[in-house]
Amino acid sequence: MSGFTVRVAAGQASPPVRVFRAGAPEGPIGVGAEGNWVVRAQGVLPVHAFLFFDGETLFVASADRGKPAEIAGAPLALEWTAVEPGEEIAFGGARIEVRMAGAQAARRPAPASPHRSPAPAPVAPVAPVA
Repeated sequence: MSGFTVRVAAGQASPPVRVFRAGAPEGPIGVGAEGNWVVRAQGVLPVHAFLFFDGETLFVASADRGKPAEIAGAPLALEWTAVEPGEEIAFGGARIEVRMAGAQAARRPAPASPHRSPAPAPVAPVAPVA
């Protein structure tokens, strides 16, 4: 796999797209109105979720147990959950779409039933950078 492209489908963000390249771990990244990745929409918390890319798999975790982020209407826990291409992560009034990046994106369709599992050896979330 050549990585992931994550695009804001509802809400406003700076930048509007994040690219995670295969072999280049990144994160954890706080996502929210005041996060490392600023995503704004009604009901979005200062940090609503975290993204982590281990260089091969993209993971998401909710930042707040009381107002969790969701995939397909299912609330996400505070633990890392693998995200599959084609899934959308919703939090507050914001939605971000996860797609494959690179040449394989056109050849590989999104899975019919996504598999979610905790990440091995998760990285503890960090506070957003001011």
